[in-house]
Amino acid sequence: MDEFMMANSNDGARIVKPWTVIVANLPVRIENNIRVDNCSINLERRWKRQGYLINTFQPLYDYRGHYGFALLQFARDLDGLKSAFQFDISFIQKRRGKAEWDEASEHTNDLFAWMASEEDYNKNDIVGYNLTNSKDLTSAPNIQMQEARHYRMVLYNLRESLHSIAQHIQSPTLVSRVQLLLQMLDKNEKKSASIKSGDKTETNIRSGKIRQLKIEKQTIEKDGGRNTGCYEVSNGLSLSPTRRSSRSVGRLSPGPSCDI
Repeated sequence: MDEFMMANSNDGARIVKPWTVIVANLPVRIENNIRVDNCSINLERRWKRQGYLINTFQPLYDYRGHYGFALLQFARDLDGLKSAFQFDISFIQKRRGKAEWDEASEHTNDLFAWMASEEDYNKNDIVGYNLTNSKDLTSAPNIQMQEARHYRMVLYNLRESLHSIAQHIQSPTLVSRVQLLLQMLDKNEKKSASIKSGDKTETNIRSGKIRQLKIEKQTIEKDGGRNTGCYEVSNGLSLSPTRRSSRSVGRLSPGPSCDI
């Protein structure tokens, strides 16, 4: 986890995974005695345009229709987690986070949003039901351990990719660059192994080096492809030769306002 996420997470606190934000007080209208969604699609598009890594926008329904709540599920990786934190903070800064929602009057038309936590997960309401039905809980230490495992897997796949490239290229210059990258991998693996998992120093080692290694590998792939045919990168990691081919329902909106 980078410094931003370390600063915005508590070691003991557990959050919902996949990373989820709860949106409350969505505008609804009544049609044939059923509550109908007023503007969720517009909100989702707006937030995505603002750069938030939202994968799914799930409005919540009960027997009377739209409940006035929605679950925003963010990208499952660390970038998605950071984006979810940023979304959460943006509502805190507007004083429309969880604490403000708990104290809000029944007549406000503002939207509220917050990062789904263990408290929300364990609630006996429609939000808690939907969270427990499809999601899990995790904590900052678990996230750090998962990141460390992912980093080791990335290094392993990079090494395998470079060995594959080395077997197919003939240019002495490219061979030399591959050997240099392999040496860099060895150096980073040894340095990472000597540091306690989750340490900030380890995070700093990973953050820049892995990006540098990937960029250099992609450059070699491009140069090597001119001599050896096309290569296909799977998930950005491995290389293989290929042929060219809660409290209550949201309040009724007096109009179609979707202001945030």
